[in-house]
Amino acid sequence: MTIINFKNPNCILVGFFLLLPFFTGCKISQKILNETDSRIGDMTFPKERNFIRSELIIGRRICDSLKKKRVFFQTLYDRQEQFRFHGTVMDCEGRVTLNSDFDATISTSALEYSSLTPRDNYFRDIITDKSGVINDLCVSISASDNVSNTINSGSLKYTVNFLIAENYDRYDVKKELSDNKGGFTIAGGESVSVFQTGQVDPKFIGVEKERTRLISCGGQKLQSMKQSWKAALTKF
Repeated sequence: MTIINFKNPNCILVGFFLLLPFFTGCKISQKILNETDSRIGDMTFPKERNFIRSELIIGRRICDSLKKKRVFFQTLYDRQEQFRFHGTVMDCEGRVTLNSDFDATISTSALEYSSLTPRDNYFRDIITDKSGVINDLCVSISASDNVSNTINSGSLKYTVNFLIAENYDRYDVKKELSDNKGGFTIAGGESVSVFQTGQVDPKFIGVEKERTRLISCGGQKLQSMKQSWKAALTKF
């Protein structure tokens, strides 16, 4: 056990530096705890605040890529191009109910994927800069640096996080439902990562590398659906 003689000024100085990492560590830990509001699966969301500069950079890059994809896909012939995906579905008990590859065409008229084999559980809609909550944010962050990470829409509240995960640009969305008592309960979350320049052929920039949706089953249980892009089967 180290005994510090606080009557000696030199010892007081040594004691200060010995204790400094402890107090500094407390401040850093407290900052992290205050910053993090909630977690859904592997998605972590900060409390309601404006996006910081690094998040705006990622968000604008995602929006730009999603717009390029939308414009490019609309030039393709309807249902002539095909992608291969891998889909995984888990129920509320964490049991895998579906885990397989599937091929889908691109319906350019509706901007959606259409599975070539009978399949109920997959993401049909193609994410673009015009999709749902991301549409509102793409408009806002293109015009201002002061944009909240939270959007209120009727009884729903959405919190969005822009980040880089496994070297891919990604955005996560937390969906909460009003309990009519001034509070909100988590209804689910969604995560979308996209290909960017240097990661894929330029014509596939903005294509969803991976998309995951989580739906609350009540309590801590979640059901999930994940869809991962594997390859283009036709030469665009």
